[in-house]
Amino acid sequence: MHSLQTLTLTLATLALLFTRTTTALGDITSWVRFCDDDDCSENCGTWVAVTNPGCLAQHGRRSLFHKGQDTMVYPYALVVSPPGDSRCSCQWNCVTGFGGSLDECHKLGEFQKGDSYRFIQGGCPDPDCPGMKEAENRMEALHEFVQRWNQDIMDGQDPREDEELLQFWVDKIKLDGTEKDIFDVDWGHMTTEELLGVNVGQFVDSVD
Repeated sequence: MHSLQTLTLTLATLALLFTRTTTALGDITSWVRFCDDDDCSENCGTWVAVTNPGCLAQHGRRSLFHKGQDTMVYPYALVVSPPGDSRCSCQWNCVTGFGGSLDECHKLGEFQKGDSYRFIQGGCPDPDCPGMKEAENRMEALHEFVQRWNQDIMDGQDPREDEELLQFWVDKIKLDGTEKDIFDVDWGHMTTEELLGVNVGQFVDSVD
């Protein structure tokens, strides 16, 4: 009987310890707050836990300060909704690196600056806003086009006579205009920003 009572007491003690440990771990989180400047110092809002699954409407914010914890918690990602969407209806972009132990200021660049945000546990899923996947594919294709164009030049070949490359342009990037428009662009000396401008500008047709 004594052994049975001891076993019962031990199990009860373990259950209590497990409950307390689980509760303690559940209370461990890191915190963030949105700010108006690039340095996480001006007009910062209230602290929000990264474990908060709610939609955070933060129009016009330019940075996000992450207050870490000494005890590492699960990684979290910040899902960014597109400009004009204050209800977190879809994922436009995503930023990882939250939930750790470090204090960090995250600048919200143009592509990360939305009107609403929400935190999810784990990494970033694929964008799910209408047209986002197609735009991403066109962007990757445009980068590949420029690389192949430059490779032709390095190989001593005129890229304007590379029929396979020109067909790649038509098939993957959907040129809006005539083939002559391709030759009006100095692909070899374009910056990344200019490249992206072409991708969303006059040279790229909308996806059907």
